[in-house]
Amino acid sequence: MADIDELSTDELYQERKTKWDLELSHIEDKHPEYFNLNISPLALKLEQHIFFSYDTYRSSFGFRPDSNLPDTIREECLEAFHRVWAPA
Repeated sequence: MADIDELSTDELYQERKTKWDLELSHIEDKHPEYFNLNISPLALKLEQHIFFSYDTYRSSFGFRPDSNLPDTIREECLEAFHRVWAPA
C-alpha cells in the first residue's frame, strides 16, 4: 500500500500536511517527558499515538485505542488538527 504522501499531489494537501507535521513536532517539543528518548526510554513519537487519514473530500484524526496520552496533550492535538485541517 502506498504511503499517504504519495497518494495525493494536491497542493493544498501538501501545504496542510507540512503544517500538520510542524504542529505535531511542536507538541512533542513542548512535552519532552512523553516524546524524548533521552528522558524516557519508553518514549514514542506522537504519530505512534494517533491515526490520520485524508482523501479528496475529508480528513479524519483520532487516537489509537492503546494510546496513553494525557488529556492535555490529546486536547492540543485536537486543536492542532482543527487549525490545520478544518480552518474556520
